[in-house]
Amino acid sequence: MDGFDPMNLENFRSFYDTPVGRFTRQAIMSSLKLPAHPPTHNVLGVGYVEPFFDAITTAHKVALTPRPLLMDTQHAYPTLPLDDHAPFPLKDRTFDYVYVFHSFEYTTFPTHFLREVWRMLAPDGKLVMLVPEDHPAWHQPPYNHLPPGHVHTDQDIETLLEDTFLTLTFEHGLVFSSAATIGRAPSLCHAFEKALDWLPIRKGGHFRLRYAQKDRAHSHERPHLSWQRA
Repeated sequence: MDGFDPMNLENFRSFYDTPVGRFTRQAIMSSLKLPAHPPTHNVLGVGYVEPFFDAITTAHKVALTPRPLLMDTQHAYPTLPLDDHAPFPLKDRTFDYVYVFHSFEYTTFPTHFLREVWRMLAPDGKLVMLVPEDHPAWHQPPYNHLPPGHVHTDQDIETLLEDTFLTLTFEHGLVFSSAATIGRAPSLCHAFEKALDWLPIRKGGHFRLRYAQKDRAHSHERPHLSWQRA
């Protein structure tokens, strides 16, 4: 990771405050198509979720932030520290939706990460993950120098989900066709916002949104049983 700044919230915030960052958020949000969460929904965000959580206004929200990201700042919702190697500090079968942004690529224990997500999901709970491919816009200077994290292959993700009793229901990739150009010329962003678009594709691209659901066949098991699966 030599040559990269430490991973922290301010690096992500500085990126999303740039023209490219605002464009990136708009593209992700338009692809995400958030459901209409009723007030009874419990929603968990894992990672840096601020740019996306703001759009969820009705549900009860909680965030888990990895310790390297967490700083002494105010949040509009409860925010708890997350240790990569320890159980997540929340109860079993609590959340209707779990959104994972800017965190899965940095975990050193991806199986543990997803097992803990499974444990916290309600029986019909759903998982939405933003998983980078290649080097998306937030890894490109001059906006920040965040560590690129681990790029998981399609097979990696499919195997991890299967091994943690999570069923992949939908996925699609997005290519930011202007990333290289805008990354070098921020002043051109406004023109490109009108002229260029993110292209939905099935393979390749700068990142992929993956949607998964807790396996119904295992949704009522005691959570620790999932850890015994080979």
